Amino acid sequence: PMARLLYVLMLLGWLCLPFSAEAHQFQKVTRSVLAQRLDQADVNSKTFNQRYFVIADLVKGPKKVAPVIYYICPVGECDDTRVPTGVLEIARSMGAWVVGLEQRYHGESQPFSDLSPNSMRYLNLQFTLRVLATFQHSLTEHMDLRGPWVAYGASYTGMLAAFYRSMYPNLA
Repeated sequence: PMARLLYVLMLLGWLCLPFSAEAHQFQKVTRSVLAQRLDQADVNSKTFNQRYFVIADLVKGPKKVAPVIYYICPVGECDDTRVPTGVLEIARSMGAWVVGLEQRYHGESQPFSDLSPNSMRYLNLQFTLRVLATFQHSLTEHMDLRGPWVAYGASYTGMLAAFYRSMYPNLA
């Protein structure tokens, strides 16, 4: 019940406070890329590198079962120093991981070098939600993150978080 209330509040952006005036600095941050298929249903699909980060500084207790705030980064580049203060405060109070995923077609997560209609055919809700799920499965296995995941976004990415929860209720 409390987790659902927190989830609803986060989706509505009530906890999305402005970025702090100074960039956040963390000691335990992993920054990497994951090779993702453009079409998760097609094993022969072209792949691209999707950027992500994991902040471990706020985790309390057993890391394996700590909750995960799944931060769907806003349009543009995804940077662990620009996570909204409200998200970090929630993660700190929960002792949670913060996992941020750069959206494909944004920042350095570019599947194509051009923005032609043919290249953009993979930029839709169905493919985006599948990428979110595939990334979560991959990182869960790779880092053994077995705690509950809560998807977070604001504005457009808040909509993505809500659709993700609706389409994949067992994941977020």
